[in-house]
Order: sequence, then C-alpha cells, then structure tokens
Amino acid sequence: MSTILKISGLSKNYGALQALKDISLEIPGGSVYGLLGPNGSGKTTMLSIILGVTKPRSGTYQWKGASPNESSSHVSALLEKPNFLPKTRISDQLNMIAILRGIPPEERKLRVEEVLKQTGIAEAAGRPFRSLSLGMKQRLGIAGVLLSNPSVLVLDEPTNGLDPQGIIDIRNLIRDLAAQGRTIILASHMLDEIEKVCTHAAILKKGELIKTEEIRRESRSKAGFVLKLGLENQPVSHIIDALKSWEHSIEVEQTEGFVVAAFSPGAENASNVNRWLSEKGIYLSEIQLHRASLESSFLKAVEDTK
Repeated sequence: MSTILKISGLSKNYGALQALKDISLEIPGGSVYGLLGPNGSGKTTMLSIILGVTKPRSGTYQWKGASPNESSSHVSALLEKPNFLPKTRISDQLNMIAILRGIPPEERKLRVEEVLKQTGIAEAAGRPFRSLSLGMKQRLGIAGVLLSNPSVLVLDEPTNGLDPQGIIDIRNLIRDLAAQGRTIILASHMLDEIEKVCTHAAILKKGELIKTEEIRRESRSKAGFVLKLGLENQPVSHIIDALKSWEHSIEVEQTEGFVVAAFSPGAENASNVNRWLSEKGIYLSEIQLHRASLESSFLKAVEDTK
C-alpha cells in the first residue's frame, strides 16, 4: 500500500496542556486506520490538525497529492455527532448539503439516492431527522460526508453512544466503505471496535504515540488460544521449526526473547502443547497465556491515565 498520509513530529499545545507530543506515523492508502486511546489522549486534536481545522505548534502532515500542512479535497470527515434540522426530511437535508458541496443540479438527486442506499437508510428518506434512531442519525451523518465521493473518510468515535445493534450497523457500514477502496481513519476509545474493523492501529496516551500495529485478525481469530513460550539453553529456532510443522499451530513468531504461538482448538490446552514439545525433546522454561499485544498496550495506556 502507498502512503496516503504522512505525519512527522506533530505537536500541539493548549496553554500549558500538551495535547500532542512529537507524533510521527504513516497511514497506508486503502487501510482502515484506528486511533485508539482513552479520553484526553489526543485523538480528536490529531484529527482536527490533519483536517486543517487546527494548526499544529510544530511538525507537519501531508496528504498524498497535497502540500505539507494543507487539507485535501479528497477527504471528508464527521467529527461530531450529526446535527440536522429536526423537522426536515432527510432527503431534503442531503440535497441542501449537496448544493453546499457544489454538486451540479443534474447530479444531486442521483447522488442523494446513492448515499442513502449506501448507508442503508433509503427507506427513511421521507422521514424527519428527529424520528430517527441514534444509529440511523449516525448513518445519515456518514451519508452527508459521502456526498462528495471522498477517497478518504475521517470518523471521530462513530459508535459512541449507540446501542449494540447500532454499533453493528456502523461497523458493517465501515467495512463496506473500506471494501470499495476508500481509506478510513477513525478515532475510538473502544478497543473492541478497533480490533473488529481496523487493519492498522496507533495507540495514543496523553498526547504521545505508544505504539503502531498492523492488526492480523484472520489467523488469530481462528485460534483457540495463544501462548507465550520461554526456552532455557536451547536455540529459539528449534521450537519455531517444531511448532510450524505441527498441524495445530496457526501462527508462530519470535518476540523479545520468547516465542508467541497461536493454536487451533485441536491443540486443546497449554499442557498438551507442553507435552507435545517435550516429546520432540524441547523443554520450556516458561509457558503462559498470551494477551494480544494491542490489548496489552491499550490496557497499559488506560491504567497509566488513572
């Protein structure tokens, strides 16, 4: 994937409060990139800067095809809860937005119909905004930003305050939009949402970047359990080679002097893994259930803010 947005040394202060501190990261085109962190971690400030709403104290951001520290016409955003006229039909409100966006008259009706269908609220086109559920209001907000057919969509806490069905609807909509080739950048304080919809994530804490990670859901989601394995006086390559040959191993990698391995349910449990390895002449000095690194980093960030 080519880089759609490059952020270098971004910092921002509000008086004595440092909202962002020397943030650098790159967002791949076509990704669903999550900014994850507790409230006050700097997520919304970062989004405001890359959208040109707020100026950084120092550092740069650059959208593909744009000059440094300039917003891009290919980017649309929903930063707050959608706020529409309460008594006006939603199709009429989208038509007004289309006029403001400069969409030609001959294209407006079709474009409004397209975004209503795309966001799954076409049947509610004739209803006033106040009659919609919170989830439908959120989808209407996304429909509004889709009118200009952006290649990049920026969403701030898109599932905040929604009921379980509303969360599922927005999650599925984000996946559908990403499948169309759009880049989606979303901020959330909810680890579960980031893991379920994002391909990449950056964890923020008190304005600092803690970690960036590519989220590999496919292999780990098939795992029955994941173990962190330690060896004593044996080459790590021995256990890696052995586990890769086992039918119940899904993923094996070396990290920080340990081996982290994901196993299918057929491996049954940690004791069975230990028994199988000992039969191969490999003896472990440590074996423990492993928490996914994204979860570990996020929980540490949350604990450190308390």
